[in-house]
Amino acid sequence: MSFEKETKEVNLRTYKINMEAEEYSYTTGNLGEQFFLKIKNEGKLTAAYCDKCNVRFLPVRGYCILCGNEVKNLVYIDMEGVVESFTIAKISSKGEEFGKEKIIAYIKFPNTLGGLLHELKNVKIEELKIGMKVHPVFKEMKERIGSLTDISYFEPKT
Repeated sequence: MSFEKETKEVNLRTYKINMEAEEYSYTTGNLGEQFFLKIKNEGKLTAAYCDKCNVRFLPVRGYCILCGNEVKNLVYIDMEGVVESFTIAKISSKGEEFGKEKIIAYIKFPNTLGGLLHELKNVKIEELKIGMKVHPVFKEMKERIGSLTDISYFEPKT
């Protein structure tokens, strides 16, 4: 089979419009569903695990981010994470002002590639730092719906 590059010129029209989306919807897939059920039913965090690369990663995906191998298993991860980066938000992604500033942090977990983006609470802005150890605070069991929002927030590990 031979593949040849198309060389025929085509007149393309361009439109200058804003195509930002308010929300994106993704299917969770089998591993994603398991991930959210572990949060909902157990109040535990898991990561996808590639047995070929011996690596675990978040967010959970059905294929290894390193080798492309299909991933079929989740493993429990340490509930203590580390603040890798953070920002102080005064307005929402929809342009609405928050009544009080929110701290949004990128949280990494030991021996896991990737991490989670979530709100930090119970920390003064002047005490906030990269490398701070934090842990999740889950909603009450009856309030959980099987979503990342089942984690109310992260707070400093004491």
